[in-house]
Amino acid sequence: EISTRDWSSDVCSSDLNEHAYGLTGENPWWGDCTVPGDASRLTGGSSSGAAASVLGGAADVGLGTDTGGSLRVPASLCGLASLRAPGWFARHEGVRPLAPSFDALGWISRDVEGLANVAGRLRGEPVARVDAADVEVVLPDVGFLAECDGDVMAAWAGVRGEIEATGARVRIEAGDWLGRAAGLFGPLQAREAWRVHEQAMERDPGAFGDVVRQRLAWGRSIDATEENMLRVEARAFRQAMREWMGTRRVLALPACAVTRLASGGDHVGARGRILRLTTPASVAGLPVVTQPLPWADATHPVGIQWIGRENEEGFMVGWAACMDRAWSGSRRGQHGQNATRRSRGEG
Repeated sequence: EISTRDWSSDVCSSDLNEHAYGLTGENPWWGDCTVPGDASRLTGGSSSGAAASVLGGAADVGLGTDTGGSLRVPASLCGLASLRAPGWFARHEGVRPLAPSFDALGWISRDVEGLANVAGRLRGEPVARVDAADVEVVLPDVGFLAECDGDVMAAWAGVRGEIEATGARVRIEAGDWLGRAAGLFGPLQAREAWRVHEQAMERDPGAFGDVVRQRLAWGRSIDATEENMLRVEARAFRQAMREWMGTRRVLALPACAVTRLASGGDHVGARGRILRLTTPASVAGLPVVTQPLPWADATHPVGIQWIGRENEEGFMVGWAACMDRAWSGSRRGQHGQNATRRSRGEG
């Protein structure tokens, strides 16, 4: 069910980053998308309107795309849950592309229960129940997370113990090799986005904002030789990632390297730090569920992204639901940023 409540003016002033090419929720044409009730903070993007509408109470479910983290980042920054579901939406008719090799459809909801309800309706059957004792969770070593903010690391410090308390096995592995994904993703995304927008860009460059125009110009500058080399490396990374995931294995990473993106701030540096965490799943084409860590400070929400094997969207939603049940005592009666609105009787 979708809420019929009217949109409030503080829900969102824009739908998404320009052409969905960004992670902040900023848009030079329509205005930036801020957290409902807190204009000093951006929602994150590019599916910023989807996150704001759910968080602000205008909708129960927000549809979006996730190319390099465009559902995961706003879910993390807004204390919501999201699903990146490439296996369930292999065909993208009617959806405007950004970088087709990495684009994936999905949705964002107030909590994991909302994700599961939509999944059950779409698939025609309830999401299967998952037993934590059957799952091995892989956590990267601390070195891979070195670029995360202190607030993220403070919340992440409790992850291993909280997962092990559910009965799941936890394995710590070196994660430096995962960082290669960001270096492959950036130029390939730019090249594919250039192909999507080439005619419009050549016809009227001024129709694009400065940030998007610069990224498209980067894509145009990448020649066939460089692109082919990058694609060979990307295929190798994809294969290595899928083999490494094994059976009944889940990779857990922070969904965002920061807990806040200030309105009007300079977020150029944050983009690279965020992509380091989100692009391994993007390059490998894997499903991801993001849910808030319930013990994190509600004013600095931290999302955990659970990355699963190819075509295991249903299992991943079931796994997140398993964690949601196990962590219910740590929730403090809230789902991230939603607590503030509910405590005031809003949303």
